[in-house]
Amino acid sequence: MKFFQILMSFLLLASTSCSKKKTEETEIKKPHGAKPTVYSKNAMEVTPENRGNPELKAIVASLPENLAVFEMPDVSSKLGKVPGFELFFVSSGHNAVMNSKCDGGGGIAHLATGLKENIKKEVPHLLFATGDTLGRRRSKREPLPVTKEEEKAAENILKVLGKLGFKAIFMGESDLHLGGNWIRPRAKAAGIQIISASGGTFEFEMMGKKAILAGLAESKFDRSSWEKNLKKWRTEKRPLIGAVVSGSIKFAKDLTTFAGGPDFVFISGSRSSTISRQFNNVPVIHAGSSFQFLGRVQFFGKGHSPFAGLESIGNWSAKLNKIRDDYTRTLSVLKKQMMHPTGKKFKYFHRRIKLILSDYDRLKKEVQDSEKLLSSGATVYHPFFVYLRDKTPDTDVLKLLGKAAEIPQCTQK
Repeated sequence: MKFFQILMSFLLLASTSCSKKKTEETEIKKPHGAKPTVYSKNAMEVTPENRGNPELKAIVASLPENLAVFEMPDVSSKLGKVPGFELFFVSSGHNAVMNSKCDGGGGIAHLATGLKENIKKEVPHLLFATGDTLGRRRSKREPLPVTKEEEKAAENILKVLGKLGFKAIFMGESDLHLGGNWIRPRAKAAGIQIISASGGTFEFEMMGKKAILAGLAESKFDRSSWEKNLKKWRTEKRPLIGAVVSGSIKFAKDLTTFAGGPDFVFISGSRSSTISRQFNNVPVIHAGSSFQFLGRVQFFGKGHSPFAGLESIGNWSAKLNKIRDDYTRTLSVLKKQMMHPTGKKFKYFHRRIKLILSDYDRLKKEVQDSEKLLSSGATVYHPFFVYLRDKTPDTDVLKLLGKAAEIPQCTQK
């Protein structure tokens, strides 16, 4: 009986506590038909004004609502509508790249189509290969002797490149397996000059003067000879001194520190991605591997040093529109993240919007400086890459290759 009295007292106490808690709650009515939501008096009422993280809201408030359009100068009236000279180049082919199934590359028949679409007969130009164009990549465990199939593939590539108008091929590491004595007579028959990667040079006409490309191998680099040659070429007032490098990016970067040159550094080798960077105001360029890309550099002006790069020349308006669209979209996402309880992706999109603003400022400065640049007498260059893999294979090249185009040599390791 005593136990029963204690139990009843406990239940009564619990009931009193619950009813007290309910009296401390306020009901906020919603529009007719909606269920009312109950909030605690101790909780802040959620309204559009106080939602979101205050710190994140302050960051967003500091950003412009949109990016302004700025005036574009008429570059074509200063430079001319067509360039005075163009360089076209491939960085590596690796022997067996005959079609798009090989090694993920564009293929030599795709290269032919890319050249036909981009070369203008009225514009003087040079086509060259920076190296690793003929020889196949080999592992250290493979025997050195080159097979008859490899020789046949290299010979076919020489024939096609000759037909396409290539004038020079620099010897890369994988080309050396074929041997200079084997390559040179076949290259000569194709109308192509083979240039040694360690000290060889190739001269060509550029805007009425003799420009020069010099092969440099990192493993055999002679600093004193290079300095002596640079001084000699500058005295001769060469319109362009280019270094075609077989070696690392660090080596290419070091070459840009030499007094008097070079004006350009082209990297050979099997790097899969393209490179277009500047070190000490000298462009360092690589067009990828396996004929996936065609490198192209346009030159406007008088055709002599100094050279000045306008990366976005002719595409300023399109690039500005893209930057402005990217900014608007990213700012919209950033505002949503600002209102998110955690804002966990806010930092990512904030970094993204800062990069977009940096691109905007860089383009604006390039445009603003263009008038001074165009009147300075500098030769303006415009480097870019043509993607080849989606090009339709050239039927004439496929016929020229015949059965060789069907040989899946790219399956060799």
